[in-house]
Amino acid sequence: MRTDSGNIEINTRKIEAIDGDKKVEKVKFEDGEAMPLDGIFIATRCCSEV
Repeated sequence: MRTDSGNIEINTRKIEAIDGDKKVEKVKFEDGEAMPLDGIFIATRCCSEV
């Protein structure tokens, strides 16, 4: 997602599930909230530059 200023939002909440039929449609977080989306990027290590 993009913020109002056009920057990409980085979300660090823990993911419970990634859902979709033939493509990613939403991600469910451990806190129970779900976010609809078209794709996802997951960094597996700490990134010093994004």
